[in-house]
Amino acid sequence: MKTSSLAIALFGMLLASSVAAQPSSGFYITAGGSLQAMLGKDSNKRYEDGFATTTDIDIGKNSIQGQLALGYLHKLSDQFSVGVEAGKQLGQGPVMNNVFYHEVSTTDTVSIARQWKMHPGWWLALKPSVNLENGSLVFIKLAKHWASGTFYDRSGNNCSHTVNVTGCGSPFLDSFSASTNGTGIGAGLQTRLTEKLFLMIEVERISYGSISRTAGNSTQDFIYTDTLKPTATTGTISLGYWF
Repeated sequence: MKTSSLAIALFGMLLASSVAAQPSSGFYITAGGSLQAMLGKDSNKRYEDGFATTTDIDIGKNSIQGQLALGYLHKLSDQFSVGVEAGKQLGQGPVMNNVFYHEVSTTDTVSIARQWKMHPGWWLALKPSVNLENGSLVFIKLAKHWASGTFYDRSGNNCSHTVNVTGCGSPFLDSFSASTNGTGIGAGLQTRLTEKLFLMIEVERISYGSISRTAGNSTQDFIYTDTLKPTATTGTISLGYWF
């Protein structure tokens, strides 16, 4: 055996012998980073001058966020454990842009530059797990998520499709914010590094409820609704500490 291979083997044996088993029950904290792929259906429904129109366009955006979580793991038996966890996303959420074209007449078209911004949310999760050898475990994550989103648009007669357009006929600004919640289903692996430190890798699929706003009134024969139905797929790597 080569000297380098022998050294690696001896180091591994020393590390294994010096690392205690994962705590059977206890509190922990994790901090890490996530790559999130956000997708949504951007919908605009209008009733104007007796005519109804509906436009649906799929939009999406990837973003990198941080996250912080506090949890408690309880060992049920030698084979099974269960954890509860509360966490918060950190940093900037994804910003998704879109453009609608609304034909007012045969000679007049309004373009509407639209933007949806999802703000970092927080979650509560239940994590049933199967205990592995060497203090590791695999788990399923069942979570409830809360988040909010902000809608912004700019419109004008015969505008170009650029979001920061200049020279529109009569541009106007419109915005609103609304909260939403959703459910997440995921899975992951947690493995020890030292007696107190562990590494956690997980993936999760989150389905949120719609973010929506209706404006206008029937007396003016003008009503419109803006809606986003978001979903997210998140991959996370975190470093954890046992108390």
